[in-house]
Amino acid sequence: RDSGTTAEHPYLQITTADDAVSPVQISATGTLTGNPSPAKDITRTLTRTAVPAYQPTTSLTLQQGATEGKDIGWIDKSKPTWNYGANDTITAQYNAGTRGLIEFDLGDVPTGALVTSARLELYATRVQNPGNLHVHRITSPWVEGTCQGSGCTADGASWDTTDGVTPWNTPGGDYDSVPAATLATTVLDTWHAWDITALAQDWTAGIHPNHGMLLDSDPGADGDFASSD
Repeated sequence: RDSGTTAEHPYLQITTADDAVSPVQISATGTLTGNPSPAKDITRTLTRTAVPAYQPTTSLTLQQGATEGKDIGWIDKSKPTWNYGANDTITAQYNAGTRGLIEFDLGDVPTGALVTSARLELYATRVQNPGNLHVHRITSPWVEGTCQGSGCTADGASWDTTDGVTPWNTPGGDYDSVPAATLATTVLDTWHAWDITALAQDWTAGIHPNHGMLLDSDPGADGDFASSD
């Protein structure tokens, strides 16, 4: 089926605690009753100073569209120079050698905000073989491109390159081999959510640059999801 409506475009749901307020001091006191009491009671107080307190949480929905974020339908091992940046489906299929790429613009996340939760939401348009799909942190910048495979000079990422010219350090994309999140695909016409809280925290804290995510699958598993195109 087609990727569907704008409402089915990928989105990132982020919850933040915005701006640290004045630090507070926290104390706790406990007493061990002695024999006789109170002469041999033991009392201790534990104090922590300068503990940051945060304001109430804020929920932010980042949904891809014509100008927000970017995605590539797939990079294809069997067609290593082809770009699929304009495809309306994001695909991950291990047996076919395809991986999807997706990146969100985090500019709307308040500076200094503490990310308390983050979910990547993709709308399934086809699930032929249910199984685990993994989200990985991409470690190199890449270009979306405007091609749909054949008949187009690649101007975006492919299996071999990040932008049609510059090679990946490793063909198939540069990414952290340890998944940021894993989810079992189930049925089509359903939203699937990966918990990427730790990854989003690293991005907003500046621990890792935000180059987006790569979607791949276990052997035998696959999934198609609506893209932003």
